[in-house]
Amino acid sequence: LMTLTMLNGISPMRIVRQCLTEIENRRQAIKENRFKLAESYVRLNKIKYEIGKIEKQLNEIPKRIEDAKLADYPGDVAEIEDEQMNLIFDLDMKKIKMEKLITGIHDAMLYLEGALKDVASFQSSYLQIIKNKGIPENWDEQDLEKAEVEHHIQMGFLLLLRDLLVSG
Repeated sequence: LMTLTMLNGISPMRIVRQCLTEIENRRQAIKENRFKLAESYVRLNKIKYEIGKIEKQLNEIPKRIEDAKLADYPGDVAEIEDEQMNLIFDLDMKKIKMEKLITGIHDAMLYLEGALKDVASFQSSYLQIIKNKGIPENWDEQDLEKAEVEHHIQMGFLLLLRDLLVSG
């Protein structure tokens, strides 16, 4: 409840409304993050596929170099060795991208877990306030408006008291 913006303890309806707002915000974030995670998994699988292709090409290079040496084409050997180095660099970059994606996926999972815990916490707070303050479970706008009037009157008296204490 410490993240609620209206914890002045005067209007439980305001806190209930704030709980529902926070739940909806977390729900939207969870939904959005879920699709980003799915896209990250697809990108990760694509990079793994590309890494496999590069590794297969690298495994064929020694045979190609041997064939070029047997055919006595030194220019071809140099080209194949350059190709091998470029493949190694590509492989290294793909592995770095893969590590970045994996780290991002782990971070996103932590965020999702935290958001789900927040939703559970706000739901629990909502239910406790409803139960402890005698708010009907099927409250509506009229109940909220009535509580707002009471809140404004109470706040008026609170501000009056504060002003009297400060300025006499």
